[in-house]
Amino acid sequence: MKKYIQAYTLLEVLIVMAIVGIVSVAAVPFLNNVQLNSALTTANNDLVAAFQYARSTSIRLQDRVVVCSSNNASSETPTCGGNVVPWNEGWVIFHDADNTGDFDGGVVDTLLSVSGKPAFSGLTIQVEAAANISGYVSFAAPAGEPMDRTGANQFGTFKICMTNDTEHARAVRLNISGRVASTRDINCP
Repeated sequence: MKKYIQAYTLLEVLIVMAIVGIVSVAAVPFLNNVQLNSALTTANNDLVAAFQYARSTSIRLQDRVVVCSSNNASSETPTCGGNVVPWNEGWVIFHDADNTGDFDGGVVDTLLSVSGKPAFSGLTIQVEAAANISGYVSFAAPAGEPMDRTGANQFGTFKICMTNDTEHARAVRLNISGRVASTRDINCP
């Protein structure tokens, strides 16, 4: 009895290798695009969730709750960065019992939540130049309206962009009543 050994010819192997090469060249940009969109969406959702949490906590406590940018949000005693620290470095949410707009290390204020720097490098969160929300957003009682410590309304847009990529972007818009909305129809510089 003869045994037949099945094998592929060199031509068949070369054709399969060519097809795999063509498919992988087409798939790499697509996968890169998926990764960028995922990073932007995650950062967008995190910022929206932070503002919604701060606003609802302000309404529940009937007192001021602040979200501020922080470059040491993960430390034991985080601080607000003011206008100097960009939002993509992270942020801190705290109950501002003394109405200063700064976290006082838990002496008077209560730390509620922190968010560190996003894991994806090259991500930036920029505040529109005309907005008065560059360093912090403060939600005040009774209805959670965004107001700074002087009582001036806070509203504006946070642009979430990728470095060297004007095609992919998200925006978080905070209106005068404290409502937060997301959008993709923005242009990054």
